[in-house]
Amino acid sequence: MDIWHYVAAGILCIVLQSSASRDFSICKDVPYSCGPLPPVLPKSYILKYEWVDLMRNQTGWMEEYFDRKNLRAKLTGLLQGITFTSIYDYHRETVTTFGSDSPIASVRWDPASEDSCETIEMSLYDPRQLPFGYKYAKERPLGSRMDDIYEEFKFGGPYRSKFVKSYTGEETRGISTNVFQSCAYNEEDDSTNRMKYYWTTENNSFTFPCGEKEVPVRIEQFGTYPASEDDDGRIHWLKNVAWYETDPTFTDDIFQTPRSMYCKHSAKKRDMPDLPLWFSFRVEQASFTLDDAGSMVGGPTSVSFKEIWYDNAKNLARVDMLPSKEEKDWPYVRDAPDTTGLLSIVLDFNYGAAFVTHASNGECVVKKLDRDFFLCNSSSSSPVKMVDPSVLFGVTKEHQYKGKYSVRDIAVDTWAAMKESPETAETRNEMTTHEISCLSNERALRYGEPANAFIPIQESLYTDIYDTKPDEVQAKFRQKVLMKNYFKYSDSQPRLSVFDAPGCIQHHGSRTFILNFPGAAKDLITENRYAFVDALRSSVRDYGDVGTVLRVQQVHVGYDRRIGVIRSFFTILAPLPELEQKVIRSIDDIKTSIQEKVKNGTFFVAFVVVKPDGTKQPQSFKALDNSFIEYPSHTSKKRRYYQPRRLPKGIAEGRTLPVRQKYEETLGYSPGIFAAIVIAFLAGGTVFGIFAMKYYLMKRQAMHPDENRMELS
Repeated sequence: MDIWHYVAAGILCIVLQSSASRDFSICKDVPYSCGPLPPVLPKSYILKYEWVDLMRNQTGWMEEYFDRKNLRAKLTGLLQGITFTSIYDYHRETVTTFGSDSPIASVRWDPASEDSCETIEMSLYDPRQLPFGYKYAKERPLGSRMDDIYEEFKFGGPYRSKFVKSYTGEETRGISTNVFQSCAYNEEDDSTNRMKYYWTTENNSFTFPCGEKEVPVRIEQFGTYPASEDDDGRIHWLKNVAWYETDPTFTDDIFQTPRSMYCKHSAKKRDMPDLPLWFSFRVEQASFTLDDAGSMVGGPTSVSFKEIWYDNAKNLARVDMLPSKEEKDWPYVRDAPDTTGLLSIVLDFNYGAAFVTHASNGECVVKKLDRDFFLCNSSSSSPVKMVDPSVLFGVTKEHQYKGKYSVRDIAVDTWAAMKESPETAETRNEMTTHEISCLSNERALRYGEPANAFIPIQESLYTDIYDTKPDEVQAKFRQKVLMKNYFKYSDSQPRLSVFDAPGCIQHHGSRTFILNFPGAAKDLITENRYAFVDALRSSVRDYGDVGTVLRVQQVHVGYDRRIGVIRSFFTILAPLPELEQKVIRSIDDIKTSIQEKVKNGTFFVAFVVVKPDGTKQPQSFKALDNSFIEYPSHTSKKRRYYQPRRLPKGIAEGRTLPVRQKYEETLGYSPGIFAAIVIAFLAGGTVFGIFAMKYYLMKRQAMHPDENRMELS
């Protein structure tokens, strides 16, 4: 156990806890009295105060954060030049302590604080060393192992209190107060304490910065506890309160160690969720440098974006990426037709091939697998294998649960590991810490259960650099940060079509084939079309010994009403000469193998159907005899386009201005004809208006014969 734990524990034992047999010389149960009633205590609070030990003639500054609802508390203090922080997590039943022997702006950038940080099982502490209680020995329910506010204050609730007097004086800093006294005897630790609280009065005109009206301006405690050989077992201390906030809104970060700070972990390990065999996600990666004040130095040094699909079961992977400046030197990226736009790289580890496609122009190149690519296992020998999910996310057995944080306003559970042993801190110049944050499972955190799903939110790599120059006394601190933010994560198995590389079809020979299946299964196949298509591609690869499913492209399945069968179309690519394979399977060889299997009745397509109730049922369909034929191609290879292409010369010339002007001259009316039409419509409108007015006047005269006609003078 680190020395800081002994220092902090000793301080806490003196400051906040007392234990002894009941001592009636200290106090007796106070009788009821008339006068103002004591204030109602909240369930949670924040208390900041000056602590004075009158027995040992010492003082310090303390801050208490008490969150009874979530069973956690935090104590920070500065005593005799020693700063310390203790975090108490009653869900996990752990205590995390770290400190430093000098005042610092932030413990996040303090190497001494990081070296002293350790998380220990709460049960390893003497209960007297825990200021907020721990009743594990009585095997109480989890919710009652932490003291409530009455036990913490030793005031109100089960402790009888009486009004003593109203007081305003130097002790209360001139603030008008009501003095209450209580006698607290605790059977758990056999302690006796006389408590005196100076609460502000209702008509007090002084407003505290925290906004509270009822504040314990001063707290006095006098008591006894079981004495040790070097202790007289008596305490007499007081608190001069500067801040008191009731039922505040706590954030998770308050009760956690700072991000990027690594702590030795001696407590019971909380396992990380199991990594899936297949997944997909988008990731935004940025790298930057922070100085000793936590400010960014010079802005981000690198930013990149990727979308990854990973299927360990099929040995397929794909990454779509906008390469950063550093990534343009990666394998495949440097060989791409163009590195200025989006690249799509499909890796087939069964076939040993990588298909690199430029998304904007559709150009595709085929390369051998390179173990230096980040989705490949760098330590694998030939053949190259895909990287393990744990390596991709940086997860190791050394990762320990660090705590609950908030990332992008998302509640996460964070695990951390140090890349370099902390025991060499005295001689090191660099230290690297890796953190992985996953979506928090509240029930798992509360009851100590393993999380049920691995959903990454953020991954960070912190490298602390301490650079000491000959003319400098203090080491210059820099922290390099590599941060990955994960979006759109899914643990569903990607479809095979995700790993297609259609841009490579136009650069390689290909032939299309037809294969029929019984029409009686049309409803089942229609409802599970995607599963059937993926299974068909796998069957063609296996029965035809194609080598890779990526040579089976453009699969279409439909029901032919004329002959009542399920008809499928698929294209088989010619061998890929870029791979320089020793054994090459031509399209004719593949065709012969499949024809033989179909003729013998041994060509099957099998897949699993998931019913609405969640049950799984395997299905198998046999290809119809003699139904495998080659589909004649009526279009030349040069006229098939699967990606954006340059406009043919004739169409481009047809869009030039002179030709377009000549074409537009043959459209619409000439100016003369258009003017004649306008005049004709105008004359017709005038005549129609005259006759309409005449009809109106005649009708009006018939309805009012006696009405004098209007005469014009």
